[in-house]
Amino acid sequence: MIKTRFDDSIDLLKLIPPGVKVGIIACSDCAAAFKTSDTRRIKQISDLFTGRNEILFKLSTGAPCDQRLFGRLAPGAPGFATAGCYIVLACQAGLHSISGYISEVKKERGESEFSIISPVRTLSYVTVDSRGGDYNACIFCDECRFESKNGPCPVANCPLHKTDGPCQDRTDDLCGHGGVEGRKCSWL
Repeated sequence: MIKTRFDDSIDLLKLIPPGVKVGIIACSDCAAAFKTSDTRRIKQISDLFTGRNEILFKLSTGAPCDQRLFGRLAPGAPGFATAGCYIVLACQAGLHSISGYISEVKKERGESEFSIISPVRTLSYVTVDSRGGDYNACIFCDECRFESKNGPCPVANCPLHKTDGPCQDRTDDLCGHGGVEGRKCSWL
């Protein structure tokens, strides 16, 4: 599962001029689980543009990162091809897939004036336990040092994101970093 965060510092009203027709595309899988594209968030964004911009469609789909699946669903959204701005509530993989699809649709229509905006930030790849707690499986550091690939990445789960193994000043198998006392070192 991809862990995402909604970036409240992005002012959508500044980025999208009044009158531009808007489409909202949301991930109903990972991003919804982290409340960056759930029903409440979609409504919040839609309400933001009330009386200012026409919302042509709100498309919530599972796995928008799969362009084949997205390509089957998108044409059914009213006015999909005519939107001037697309707000994408999905992780980086979903944004990439959706952007590629929209670009192809616009190219086929001979249109070059459109924008794609995502106020969602991809944080990490996580696993979720039965209690709903999430644990980093990957933080996309581009320095993969976890050779077995049979469990969570120790770099991702280390509070210091150390890439060179456990802290050398530790006295036992527990993490010595403040705030996580009693937790076993992710490298051991």
